[in-house]
Amino acid sequence: MRLSDVFYSARTVFDVPRFLVVVTVFLRIRLVFNHYRLFRWFCHVFSYQELAFDACLNLHLNPRGDQRERLRF
Repeated sequence: MRLSDVFYSARTVFDVPRFLVVVTVFLRIRLVFNHYRLFRWFCHVFSYQELAFDACLNLHLNPRGDQRERLRF
């Protein structure tokens, strides 16, 4: 058994874990990116819902829409 055979066998043994590390890092990055996109989408939707809730609350507290109430604040 030559020294180059030892290095070759060690390289083939360590290639599989390196491949798995690269794949898992890639999948982890994709997962984080997808969660970030999902988080942005939820923030987008809930910001509109919050604006709608504020409008409904203002309409409920001030149904006639008096200008005097708005000027007080």
